Amino acid sequence: MVLSIGAYGLMFKLLEYRTAARVSSLAYLSPPVTLGFGFLLFGDVLGIGDVLGLGITAVGVALVYRGDVNKADRQAGNRFNNLRGMMP
Repeated sequence: MVLSIGAYGLMFKLLEYRTAARVSSLAYLSPPVTLGFGFLLFGDVLGIGDVLGLGITAVGVALVYRGDVNKADRQAGNRFNNLRGMMP
């Protein structure tokens, strides 16, 4: 339950800086991360379908994050630059 609350908190924080499409595309990374942990921690064997799925997922998320910076991302960058100007 605590993990779910933390995940929602992180999602809402990300929505302050990114668009909903970009934040929701990160949900597609949870199966590949789980697959990677299984491989590293438990010695699971990766099949060709697993590797192909990892590649497709990576390309899909990269396509969402590529391209011009949209309005929400520009505003988030401006907020960060304003905070950086406050540093000594």
